[in-house]
Amino acid sequence: MRERLVFVLLLLLATSASAYKSVRGGIPAPVGLACWYAAREYDNSCSVGNLTACRCGSPIFMGSVTNCIDRWTSIAPRYPGLHFQENNPFSLITGSQREEFEVAYGYSVEALKAYKFIQDLCYQLGPRFQYSIGDLEAMAVEAKAHVIGAAEAEAQLHFLGEVRAPVAVRETRFIQYLYSMDVVIRQYSLGIIQGVVLNIYWALVILVGFATNVFYSYFPDIVRRMKGPRVTWFRRHFTLPAAIGTEHNAPHVLLKYIQIHLPTRIHTIVIAVYVLLTAVLTIFPIHFSANDPYLGTSLIKFARYTGNRTGLVALTQIPLLVLFGGRNNILLKYTKWPFNTFVTYHRAIAWVTFSHMVFHSLAFAFLAVYKSTYPHNWGFINWNMGHLATVAAVVMVSVAIRPVRSRAYEFFYQTHICGFIIFMVGLGLHCNNFGWMGWVYTSGAIFAYNELSSIAKIFFCGWNSVATLTLFEEGMFKIVVTTSGRWNFFPGCYCYIIARPNMLQGHPFSIYVAPDNTSTPGNTQFTMVVKPRKGKTARLTRMLQEHYESTGSRSMQTRLLVDGPYGNQQPLAEYANILLISGGVGVTAAYGYASYITGLQESSIWNTRALQIIFVWIVHDARSLKWFQAELLHLIKAPNVKVEIYITRGFLYKDEASVSSTRVYQASQLERWVICGSPTAPMISRSVPIETIEAVKPMSARIANPTEDTNYFDTIDTPPRPAHSAGITLASHASPMLSAFPPPEGDDTVQSSRSLDPGGTARTLDPNVLSAKTAVEKKDKAVDDSHDSDSDEKPSDLVSTGPSTPESDHYGHSSQEGTKEGEGADSGHKEGHFVPEKGSFKIEMVKPNVAKLLSHHFSEITNDDSVGVFVCGPEKFNDEVRAAFVSETEIHGNIRMDYFEESFC
Repeated sequence: MRERLVFVLLLLLATSASAYKSVRGGIPAPVGLACWYAAREYDNSCSVGNLTACRCGSPIFMGSVTNCIDRWTSIAPRYPGLHFQENNPFSLITGSQREEFEVAYGYSVEALKAYKFIQDLCYQLGPRFQYSIGDLEAMAVEAKAHVIGAAEAEAQLHFLGEVRAPVAVRETRFIQYLYSMDVVIRQYSLGIIQGVVLNIYWALVILVGFATNVFYSYFPDIVRRMKGPRVTWFRRHFTLPAAIGTEHNAPHVLLKYIQIHLPTRIHTIVIAVYVLLTAVLTIFPIHFSANDPYLGTSLIKFARYTGNRTGLVALTQIPLLVLFGGRNNILLKYTKWPFNTFVTYHRAIAWVTFSHMVFHSLAFAFLAVYKSTYPHNWGFINWNMGHLATVAAVVMVSVAIRPVRSRAYEFFYQTHICGFIIFMVGLGLHCNNFGWMGWVYTSGAIFAYNELSSIAKIFFCGWNSVATLTLFEEGMFKIVVTTSGRWNFFPGCYCYIIARPNMLQGHPFSIYVAPDNTSTPGNTQFTMVVKPRKGKTARLTRMLQEHYESTGSRSMQTRLLVDGPYGNQQPLAEYANILLISGGVGVTAAYGYASYITGLQESSIWNTRALQIIFVWIVHDARSLKWFQAELLHLIKAPNVKVEIYITRGFLYKDEASVSSTRVYQASQLERWVICGSPTAPMISRSVPIETIEAVKPMSARIANPTEDTNYFDTIDTPPRPAHSAGITLASHASPMLSAFPPPEGDDTVQSSRSLDPGGTARTLDPNVLSAKTAVEKKDKAVDDSHDSDSDEKPSDLVSTGPSTPESDHYGHSSQEGTKEGEGADSGHKEGHFVPEKGSFKIEMVKPNVAKLLSHHFSEITNDDSVGVFVCGPEKFNDEVRAAFVSETEIHGNIRMDYFEESFC
């Protein structure tokens, strides 16, 4: 932490130095440029082709310029209103150093700067014009012997058509050009100041985030008491909802083709103020000097001044642009903002910077075309490098748009990084002669810090890590990584894996510690689950499939580089009630918090406030339960964890409609659930103590006229038995077919089960149709007694079937069941309290209504409790949960409810 604070201070110091020095930049030598333009009035020998090259090669013209420099640098103090010499903030040497320099070298600092300007101007045109400072001084001495006055030069131009000797330019004309240079310098300075104002705005935004983080971290009790109508109104309308509608993580489509990400409303306000401030500063009145011989017409002045201003504003935003977009952004730790928040601001700054950069380029391209100098400008390195930087910026922005980024993330990431490096090189060479390199150096330092920090994390924590990759049927694969003991895991963290030889992997993966991990003091083991898409993850999947086809094993070991950990831990343990909602592989992030908080409850080190954890997982494919079975069983052990799983559409067989028979069995003894019925039939819709079914063997159950036997799940390997009881609930809202459950221990017969045919007519099945043997071994008679005391019903009566009723809600609970005391997974709740006496487990084959799901759980919370909601899942899923949460804040305004979201966009 101390090192990060030192870096922040150094960053502020570097930025301040950049701002101060860049205010002194723009025109490096006003006297030299004024002499150049004043001498041009007497030159008509260079009228076609590259005029600058022609003049650099003309002894007469160079004599006029050097004579002017030699003459006017000695009397410049006569014009104190100008920004040069003693009052010049652009001087590199001041005070006693100036006097010592002038005595030592025989001429003033202004003369040196002017000669250096002429030297650089001619140097980039080729070897022929590579003059030294001594060469230019010799030209000035030579010119003194042959110089003619301005009147004689004008006479030669009139009668001879050319000037045949160096000219001593008129003092009045020189002063006019010098004042024009002063106006241009002021415009440069104003552009830098405006950019600094924008940076100060972002500094204030970060300061608010830092102060909020400190308040939330050190005064959680006060935060939990911040509730009521006013707080709720502010949060509902500003801090929580999306900018427009409900789309925040998912892209908002404009004109059918344009996809944009809409931030939350509070982020939108921050960005809107930034854009408005930028617009006001950009169109700030521009001062035009009268009789300006340097720029000429008002149109040229407007193009030049606005071009300068927009370019400088863009330059000052680049350090923030790099800082906010880096994964090692030090501000993440001090604000506790999600990385996605900084990415949102990164995009906003990027578009403002890019728009200013384009306007800057177009303004100077217009000037070049207007003055007919466009072809000749390619001889100057700053012109060429400016074009290179602009092209690189266009490429970076083009690959960063949503369609490209979502379809080819690796291409976007690698092109973005390479494009930025090219951009910085072009920018540095473009700005090298203008005194603005501090901004370039600061941006480069931040970028280097970000990349070197990643390399350091890989080297010290994730170098050459051993990874076991396991492929599952639906294409998902699990990666168990064993890495350095210096690796510090915390809930909410994620990492980047680098599968060699591709050294630019940019995919973030949420990680967690599995219940069967084998971490030691010298090694840390963590797990991540990957849903393959395109690019590297798809190639890893193909590699695993090829390995499986050749060896028959779904697992293989390899070596990976691990870059991490990243992220922030949210203070969910400070809430009395915790609702973890996940979709798909987002369950890994939610599990990390659930496992961490339950571990705190079992530990004597720190006592969490959490009284109840509701773990909701919504997943498409039932096969996903296989790769997450050990984690689910670990959560069931905790007495205050309520696990709800909703399977929305995926089954093991293809033709769901043709299935008219089913197999009733327990997929795994220690998964602790029984599945019965086809996808069009109801599941068990009652809570069942898990110990009652722990040794159930697979058994078939048929209805009339069966056509086939179909299993929901294949055999699954089982982890150790959990130590606590839990409830099991399975339910479905499809048309009912069958439900069955085995008899208690010692009874080889099967009680009759009731079923309904598709028409809804009740019938009784022959007990002989169902057969099962139970071999439940009780290790402890006390355990038997506790199980018997948990319910007033016999085990055979714990299972109920029946058709879905209109009163059933859309998240899978029957309203009739909910009114019966002692039934369901929630039996044992104290009146008005959120905490059951033991944990519960439920699976439903239904797509839940998220709004009703949240409403149901919030309705069980007392007025004095607090709720922390954590969401991680696909983009649309997160948006749906966020919208439902916003609606609930209005209904339950007297409860402190906080929303935390993890999303990688």
